Amino acid sequence: MPAGYDGITRPLDPRRANADAAKTVRTRINRVLSQKTLQPWFQPIRCLNTGTVIGAEALTLGFTGKTVRQPRSMAEMAH
Repeated sequence: MPAGYDGITRPLDPRRANADAAKTVRTRINRVLSQKTLQPWFQPIRCLNTGTVIGAEALTLGFTGKTVRQPRSMAEMAH
């Protein structure tokens, strides 16, 4: 028996593992949404010849107070 090991092992039921993972993801997403740390921004896409707006790029930025957070940082906040 390996040092520090105490107990038994058994196979993990994949359905249970998937359900637990889904619950964890839902909890993390709900935390980010309830803290209102995501903010959508829209950047115009312009025709270079005319300057006419021909579309928009949608961005989602994460904020803590007035600080913009990178996507990796936002994911860590959800943990």
